[in-house]
Amino acid sequence: MGQSPTSVRPGRSTSFGGGNDGAVPSAALIAVKGTLYGTTSGGGTYGKGTVFALRP
Repeated sequence: MGQSPTSVRPGRSTSFGGGNDGAVPSAALIAVKGTLYGTTSGGGTYGKGTVFALRP
């Protein structure tokens, strides 16, 4: 993959409505060193989904 996840700030509403933000969040979040990582199955640059990070 080689691309950085999209950063999302917790505490404000996050919308996965398609486009580069991704759409249809899927799978469980994974916690790594205080950051939560997740995926979407749609949206993103090529419409194939995204990886995102929730940082405190």
